[in-house]
Amino acid sequence: MGIQLKQLRVHGFRGLDNLEIDFEPTTVLVGTNNAGKTTVLKSLQLALSNSFQITDDDFHFTDAITRTKIVIDILFISIDGDGNKYF
Repeated sequence: MGIQLKQLRVHGFRGLDNLEIDFEPTTVLVGTNNAGKTTVLKSLQLALSNSFQITDDDFHFTDAITRTKIVIDILFISIDGDGNKYF
């Protein structure tokens, strides 16, 4: 029995105001510079460890809005040794 990262939702973190990613057993992050690849990984680090320090620069802002909270939701699912999913 194991676990697999199935979904990530990020709101108000750095350049990501509202993002939802569905992961497959193998997922590759591809994009140009400043597309948000590192921010996706940093959001996982923030949610899964206590080694990440939040600063004012981590809150999403534009000319129109400034977010005052960061929300990161992670969904893991159970899988067996053959990769079969259990919800």
